[in-house]
Amino acid sequence: MTDIIERYQQEKRRRRLVDFDDILALAIRDIQSDPDYAASIRWRHRHLYVDEFQDVNPLQFELLKAWRGDSNDLFVVGDPNQAIYGWNGADPQLLQRFAQREPGTTVVALTDNYRSTPQILTLANASLQGKGAQLIPHQPDGPIPSITGYSTDAAEAAGIADAVVSAKKPSEPWGNQAVLVRTNAQLVTIEQALSANRVPVRVRGGTGPLNSQEVKDELRAMGRPGVRVDIAVANLDSTLDEEPAESTQSEHERRANLTALSRLVHEYLSIDQDPTGPNLLAWIATIQASEVDSDRDAVELATFHGAKGLEWPIVHIAGLEKGYVPISYAETGAQLAEEQRLLYVGLTRAERQLNLSWASERAFGVKNVKRQPSPYLAMLEPAVDHLRRGYRPSDWKAGVATSRASLPKSVDRNPVDRNPVDDPVFDALREWRRKRAKGADVPAYVIFNDKTLRAIAKAQPTSKAKLASIAGIGPAKLERFGGEVIDLVKEHL
Repeated sequence: MTDIIERYQQEKRRRRLVDFDDILALAIRDIQSDPDYAASIRWRHRHLYVDEFQDVNPLQFELLKAWRGDSNDLFVVGDPNQAIYGWNGADPQLLQRFAQREPGTTVVALTDNYRSTPQILTLANASLQGKGAQLIPHQPDGPIPSITGYSTDAAEAAGIADAVVSAKKPSEPWGNQAVLVRTNAQLVTIEQALSANRVPVRVRGGTGPLNSQEVKDELRAMGRPGVRVDIAVANLDSTLDEEPAESTQSEHERRANLTALSRLVHEYLSIDQDPTGPNLLAWIATIQASEVDSDRDAVELATFHGAKGLEWPIVHIAGLEKGYVPISYAETGAQLAEEQRLLYVGLTRAERQLNLSWASERAFGVKNVKRQPSPYLAMLEPAVDHLRRGYRPSDWKAGVATSRASLPKSVDRNPVDRNPVDDPVFDALREWRRKRAKGADVPAYVIFNDKTLRAIAKAQPTSKAKLASIAGIGPAKLERFGGEVIDLVKEHL
């Protein structure tokens, strides 16, 4: 990579060309090397305002310092909870530590939210687990967000299509709804399901996997007359089975896009008795035919990154699975923190209604792979349970039990009896939880809080149906931990 970058720099010099980063670097150079020029720039731009400051990278920050000189006339706006461009060089610490770095700074916290219902903001606040400023709602109550687990990704896509159609009112446009995912490759199955229900769609920014360069190149090769499509896709599958040479975001997206193509080609081979390259291209074109131009009414399909800065009355977030949310190549603490903020961005795109989903099995090419719900759902499910039990949204604080006084009359005020200190079931559950939390590197309450463990110890459920009836046990936790908890309870009966 170093050699490639060096040759790139040489080629720019040979052609006497600059790229965007060069423009910033040259502007910094000229201000620093010419005092008269610097003085004129600083006189002309005496008042500096920077928006989306959490997305500033070090090069941009150096240019800002060059423009400023010794002036303190600087106004920046940003949201640390929406810092999601670390992969592009952005450094959220430039905003988070701004006041410490700049003595005399006045900080104005803008926590009032006029976009989303209290129910949606309850989940958004829960997703941060107390790591950021809690948003204060100013909209009337809305429906409780839903979390749905599906058996397969195809079932999930069909469920989302049904939900989109059901939510469509005659007086409202399709454009009031959006489907958000973590990666472009996830959009293909969802787009097919919506198309089958005659729902017009638009891929935000035209960034769907079928529009990626690697897929276009592969289709160009497969679509030539005389090409054996079955052999071509088998070769593609063989390449995708190989261990990638590098684990980067670009490589992950490239392989994901090609995997989505493989799945489509295999679907085509299953329905065309006389497969040919040109017929494959024609079939692919029918899938893309559901996409409409930017001027027509349509449901928007977008990634979390592509949705930033936008909003819709109804948002469906799909594919909330380990490997997508957080993404598989996120390993460091900073990367995982950014993935958590990325989910927060997705949640806060919704104004009135929010539906979340995941699949326990997903097709990658011709392979069906078992999936696990996103670990972040463990942070959201207690908030959903809180709302379902009739608690006020404003009473929710992640990891903190709501006081009995805040319960409406319709809610059972009888608390779960505290288990005796020497209760072997409760003690065993706590030890199991400690090991689980340590292995996942999360706080213990993210697995289950003490109140839920006491309820389990008291009820002693021996089936998933009985376990599911206990408050604090949502679909994702039931799927992930249900078997272990039931086995543990049986051991101590």
